[in-house]
Amino acid sequence: MSEPSLTTLRDTLAAQGVSRVRVMHADPHGRPRSKDFPLSSLPDLAAGIGYCEASLVEGLDGEPLMDPQHPGGSGLPDTHAIPDATTGRALPWDPETAWLLADVVDHDGTPSGLCARSLLKAELARLQQLGLRAVTASEPEFYLLEPGSGPTVGRYSPGVGLAYTSGWRADPDGVLRAMQDACVALGLGVTAAHREVSPGQFELNLQHGDALDATDRVFLFEEVVRETAGRHGLCANFMGKPFADAEGSSHHIHLSLWNDTGNAFATPAGGLSATGLAFAAGLILHAPALTAIACPTINSFKRLANANIGLAPLRADMGGDDRTAYLRVPPQHGDATRVELRIGDASANPYLLVTAALAAGRDGIERGLVPGDPVALPTDLGAALDALEADTIVAGALGERMVRTVVDVKRRELDRFARVVTEWEWTEYADHV
Repeated sequence: MSEPSLTTLRDTLAAQGVSRVRVMHADPHGRPRSKDFPLSSLPDLAAGIGYCEASLVEGLDGEPLMDPQHPGGSGLPDTHAIPDATTGRALPWDPETAWLLADVVDHDGTPSGLCARSLLKAELARLQQLGLRAVTASEPEFYLLEPGSGPTVGRYSPGVGLAYTSGWRADPDGVLRAMQDACVALGLGVTAAHREVSPGQFELNLQHGDALDATDRVFLFEEVVRETAGRHGLCANFMGKPFADAEGSSHHIHLSLWNDTGNAFATPAGGLSATGLAFAAGLILHAPALTAIACPTINSFKRLANANIGLAPLRADMGGDDRTAYLRVPPQHGDATRVELRIGDASANPYLLVTAALAAGRDGIERGLVPGDPVALPTDLGAALDALEADTIVAGALGERMVRTVVDVKRRELDRFARVVTEWEWTEYADHV
C-alpha cells in the first residue's frame, strides 16, 4: 500500500474539519519544535520547512552552542523539516488542529545528524539487515504539580498510599482521565492509567508496536500530557528526581526483536533465547554509555543514588521478574517474551534512548555475547558523558554530530551547575563554618 501524500492528507483532514496543522520534530532533548500552518498550505511543505539549525543545539537554558563546529557559531544556517504524511492526527480537544511529525534534513536532502527520529530509522535499518525488526513499548512516569517550582510546590493528588490506584481518590479532578481519553482519541495506544508510588506521580502505559511507531507515540504522548495538564491549571514534570523525599520518574522500555518466524527472544520452554541473551548482554556491556542518554541531566543521578524503595537500578545487571534490576525479564512467554530496560528516566529523549538501546543489543547479537557480571553504572553525568564518547557502538549509532551536541551541551550544563550556590549549601554551611 502506498503512503499518503501531503495533498491526500490535506483533503482527509479538511473533511474532518481541520483548518490548521502543526508540524513537529524532536530536538536532542526530546522537546518538540514546531510551526503552525494553514491546512491549505500543507502540500507546499513537501520541500521542507525552514528552521534555524541553532535551535537543535540549544541547552535547556535556551542558549545555543556558539562554537564554530556548531551551527550557532557558523552563521546560524537553516535546516529543513520534511513532514511525514503517515503521522497526521486531528486533535480531539482542538478539532481544528492536527499534529504532523517531521524528519530534519540537511540542504542536500540527506537526514540531518541532529534528527533523533532519523537516527532511530537508521538503527532499525541496521537490524533489518540482520533479518530483525524491533518491537518496543514505553512506560513513562511524571508528576502533576501546581504552577511554580521548587521542593515545596503543591502536588496534584497529594495523598499517600495510593500506588496502583485510579478513580476519585487518586484523580480527584479527572485530570488523569482526561489525559487517557485524549491519548486514546489521538490513536496513541495508551492502555492503563494509574497513580504511582509517590504523591503527585502518575503513569500511563503505551501499547507495544514497531519501534518507530511506538517511539513516535511516546513523543506525542508527552506533549499531550503537558497540554492537558496546562488546560487544567497544572504543570507536568518529567524530571528524573524532582523531590528528595519521593520516588524518581522513570521511562522504562520493553524491547523484543522479531524475525520471519516470530519473536526471536522466545523459546518453547520459556526464558530468553540465545538471541535474547546476547541482546541483554549488549545492553549490560554498553550500560555506561547508554546511561548518558537514559539519564541525561545532573538531576537524573539523584534518582539512581537515592531510590527510596529500590525502583532504580544501582548497577547494570539482569534479573528475572525483578523491578530492582537494570534489565528485568517479565514472566510472560511466547510472543510476549521481552526484556525491560529500567535505567531510563522521564527526562530522556525517547528516540535517542531507543536508538542507543537497540544499538547496544545489536552489538551483543553480532558478537554472540552472554550476560556476565554486573557492570558499574556512572555515578554522575560527567562520567556518563565520558563513557558515551568512548563507546564506539552507542556513539556510532547516534552519530558524530548528535554525540558532539549532546556532550557539549551537557558539559556546559555541568559548568553552569558548578557555579550555582544551592539552598543546601546555605542550610549546611551558613551558620556552621
